[in-house]
Amino acid sequence: MDQQRRPRKQRKPKKVSERYLTNVAKWYIERYVPCSGQLRRALMKRVNRGLAEHGGDREEALEWVEAVIARMTEIGAIDDEEYARAWARSYHNRGVALRDIRGRLRKKGLPEQIVDQTLTTLREEYEGDPVLAAACAYVRRRRFGPWRRDPDKRTARADKDLAAMARAGHRYDIAKRVLGCEDLDAFLEMEAKAQGHDEALPSFP
Repeated sequence: MDQQRRPRKQRKPKKVSERYLTNVAKWYIERYVPCSGQLRRALMKRVNRGLAEHGGDREEALEWVEAVIARMTEIGAIDDEEYARAWARSYHNRGVALRDIRGRLRKKGLPEQIVDQTLTTLREEYEGDPVLAAACAYVRRRRFGPWRRDPDKRTARADKDLAAMARAGHRYDIAKRVLGCEDLDAFLEMEAKAQGHDEALPSFP
């Protein structure tokens, strides 16, 4: 009979110091590749636990946190702008609506200015229509509308598909337009134009 695993003993929080927070930051960055907001949350967790266990000057600890983040930014270990661009592109390619991309980037702890600039750049550099392209990507991924080969099932699911797109942050008029494609060929042509391509994309995901 297998022996039951013993409960893992929780480690005692370490005393907060700038050196300790620097080591935590290096480990966290190597493991998670975070933005500054995520790193700040991770460091503050250590600060709160350390101060609760050992006491100390909270204001000084907060200064250490910001100093560590500034140092990691200066040496390029974290780059909020590149982080925001990468995640924005990833979300957009998966069909996340632009306004939901904004909310997700904010939730990660990115500065508002970087979030605004990232979305502005996405709109300006996109060759087609980024709003329509995101809606098409969402419909393709979820196999909604024209992807439903059974006409009866497509009709029966029409309202639910539309509601799902609304919940995902896509504009009603855009959702209706994409879901209203007569067939898959019409959808692929719309998708290609939205992405700035001359020819329709293949029908696989």
